[in-house]
Amino acid sequence: MMVTVDQKQELIDALRFMPRDIDITLLGYGGEIVMGRITAEQYNFWQGRDDLSDYVWDWNYELPEGAPESLRFIAAGEWHDCDDIAHENSMELSASCWIRVQEVESGAEVWESRADIETLEAAGVDIECRSNIEREDFPGQYLFIGQSTEKGCFGSYRVRLRESFDPRKLRIHMDEIDGWRLVSGIEYDGEEPDNQGDYDTTGKGSDFALHYEPDGHLTEWHDGNTARPAHDGVYDVKVQDRIRRAWWINSAWREQDGQEISGVTQWRGLDRNHS
Repeated sequence: MMVTVDQKQELIDALRFMPRDIDITLLGYGGEIVMGRITAEQYNFWQGRDDLSDYVWDWNYELPEGAPESLRFIAAGEWHDCDDIAHENSMELSASCWIRVQEVESGAEVWESRADIETLEAAGVDIECRSNIEREDFPGQYLFIGQSTEKGCFGSYRVRLRESFDPRKLRIHMDEIDGWRLVSGIEYDGEEPDNQGDYDTTGKGSDFALHYEPDGHLTEWHDGNTARPAHDGVYDVKVQDRIRRAWWINSAWREQDGQEISGVTQWRGLDRNHS
């Protein structure tokens, strides 16, 4: 097999290259997101309340007088712990972010790129989506989704180079959670270095939501004063313009524990005729 001139030059360049460490650093926007399960009782209490953000942020938050402790789905201020479905804290993959490669010893910049998927793939970077989790993926379950948005440095990955840096050897692992594409890890030339954890970010905002995805197709809203469900079961109801879950049992609207609910103005349930 004949060796070309270019191949000879590549070999010479490799032999001349002195091994060195580089840092692959994540810069721009991102943050933390969690998704976790809560109970129907907790969903009913917190859905639509103005103090949900106070509860999840404030370490000293006290439940309203008379409210049972079972309504807590996290310790106050520890919203990131409700994460039995998903949890990620990293930089997003978007044009507002950058991936910068620098030599550790000299600080010289080796390579830099915007971190949107199109630009990275055009440079030869491989993007691997390891998980795609949406709130709609859990019908019949009650969910908490917490998100904190930040700006700054989301850490760096240290790699030992034995030849010149090549973006085609870079692979970005991505988790997509509730539509947010976040870096979950990096691989270079077949190795997966750990994030060194040198985060330096500033909070830019937060968003907290509760979600219930019906396990089937819902009817339109019915007037709670003139119509009654034909079957016992679980329904969406409106009480003082708040949507919550209720159980229609023995010709009455009730909590899951059987306590009767008053003031239901509208209700909707599964469409049994939907095909």
